[in-house]
Amino acid sequence: MERVRAEAEATFSQLESEDDEESLAKIVRGGSLDYTFAVLKEALRKYSVVPVVTRSCVKDDVFEVVGKDGKTQRLTVPKGATVVLNIEAAHNDPSVWEEPEKFDPERFIGERDKTRDLYGFLPFIQGPRNCLGQHLALLEARVVLAYLVRAYDFR
Repeated sequence: MERVRAEAEATFSQLESEDDEESLAKIVRGGSLDYTFAVLKEALRKYSVVPVVTRSCVKDDVFEVVGKDGKTQRLTVPKGATVVLNIEAAHNDPSVWEEPEKFDPERFIGERDKTRDLYGFLPFIQGPRNCLGQHLALLEARVVLAYLVRAYDFR
C-alpha cells in the first residue's frame, strides 16, 4: 500500500485545493493513479463482487469449442436454456492467470495488461450487456481508494 500512498500524495499535491474536483478528474484521466487502478482491478479479480451471472438463451446457438484433447467439437445451446457464467472461476483460472491465488496488481500494468485475455477479467461483464456505469464506478473507486490510503494506515 506504500506505492498507492505515494501515488496518491503525488497526485493530490498537484491540486490547488482539496476540493478541486475538475483538476483531479483531469489528472486521473491523464494517467495518474495508474498503480492504484491496478490494485483496484486486482482486488476485483481476486474478490469478485458478483461471482456468478446467468443469462437465458433467446435462440438456438451452436459454438465450436476445442476440447482438452485438442479436437474441435460443436456445442449446441438450445433456446430457453439458462447459461451460467462463473466469473469467480474465470478470475481464478490458471490457464489465464499465472499464480491466480497471488495478489499481483502488476497484472494490470503495461504489456501484461494489454496481452491478457479480454474475457478473462469480467468484474462488469463484457459485450453488449456489460455494466454501463463501469467507467464512472472505476474512476470514483480509484479516487476513493487513493483518498483512504492517503488518510489512513491500513495494517
